[in-house]
Amino acid sequence: MEKGKLVKKYRLKNKLTQKELGNLLGISSKYVSNIENLRKPVPKKMIVFLVDNFTISKEDTQTLESNKNNKLINTKKEKSLSKREMELNQKEKEILATYDFIRENHFILSKVAHINRLLIELNNSMEKYIAEIELSLFEDDVELIKKVSPAIKTTLKRVSEKKNRLESLIAKSKTIEI
Repeated sequence: MEKGKLVKKYRLKNKLTQKELGNLLGISSKYVSNIENLRKPVPKKMIVFLVDNFTISKEDTQTLESNKNNKLINTKKEKSLSKREMELNQKEKEILATYDFIRENHFILSKVAHINRLLIELNNSMEKYIAEIELSLFEDDVELIKKVSPAIKTTLKRVSEKKNRLESLIAKSKTIEI
């Protein structure tokens, strides 16, 4: 028999109400009810009180004094906790898998991030400089355009060379399509 059920058995045997037993122990009658209905564990002071003040069988005394936890009945809560525990275990597995992936691929991921950052900076810089050049050149200022045309052509040639170098790197790997 569970400890809480033994408390009820001996309380009734000694003709005490839950309120009276609670008063003797300095706890509420609601707490006594929760103990008897296996929703709360039996506190040590209650076990000591029962053993010292009631005539309890040897077997029941051993049960009350055992270190086994009370079986608390709350199946909804158990199911909810079990479901939550399974969800947490799944999340933990996902986190560990992600951690393992990052640990195993840290170097390559860092390189990829670095290269992506450089490409973004390159694109941003090109956009900025092209916008400044466009603002500096007025379509009706033909003389200025003639003077800077060779520099623009040289720059475009160099950008084209850089583009060709990057395309050849990509073509070697055959993993990225342009």
